[in-house]
Amino acid sequence: TREQAEHFRAEMEGHRAEEAALTTPQRLDRMVHEAAERSAKHQAQMQAHVDAVKRFYAALTPSQQKAFDAMHKGGMGGMMMHGPEHGGSGMQMHMMHMGDLGPMPPLPPLPPAPPPPGYR
Repeated sequence: TREQAEHFRAEMEGHRAEEAALTTPQRLDRMVHEAAERSAKHQAQMQAHVDAVKRFYAALTPSQQKAFDAMHKGGMGGMMMHGPEHGGSGMQMHMMHMGDLGPMPPLPPLPPAPPPPGYR
């Protein structure tokens, strides 16, 4: 909304003013501190993901676990999520490889488009 945009702009102007008042060593110290905070947040998110996968895996039958293992060779099948904190714009998934599954089959054809409104 417009209010949110104004608030964000004011916040950014305040941040720029704070930055301008700092010396270079102070700015560098701030950068290191902010990077450490982001790293700790990322590590906590990764640990929560690992814990969830472990709970899910424990609930699978042995044959399901074997299939899950085959699908996720090489660390989650080479899938990476890129959100705003990783330079992406939202949740974009990139598939790098899928272990020994081979190429993905082609997508089925799209259904025919509906007739335009008022068409008889």
